Amino acid sequence: MLRDPERVGGWLPRLAAGWRTARRDAERARQEQRDEVIRGQLTDVLIEQNMSRLIESARRLELAELHPSDVTVESGDSEPPEEITEALEQDG
Repeated sequence: MLRDPERVGGWLPRLAAGWRTARRDAERARQEQRDEVIRGQLTDVLIEQNMSRLIESARRLELAELHPSDVTVESGDSEPPEEITEALEQDG
């Protein structure tokens, strides 16, 4: 039995607020994890689609008709790979 109800009134609102904050933070973390999984799945699908297109194009020998300047290389490097630079210099 509570002997001093006023003391309970002092910490109970803080307890409830802390609980709500913890639930909100946990839900935010779950949502971020779900978003990351979805982004990964979408990336996998895009990679698979692009690889399928590339393989199909190679089968039809369309790649032989591409000029090096028609090819886009995406990487973290600020300069294109050496073989592309050499090919462009030879054509230019």
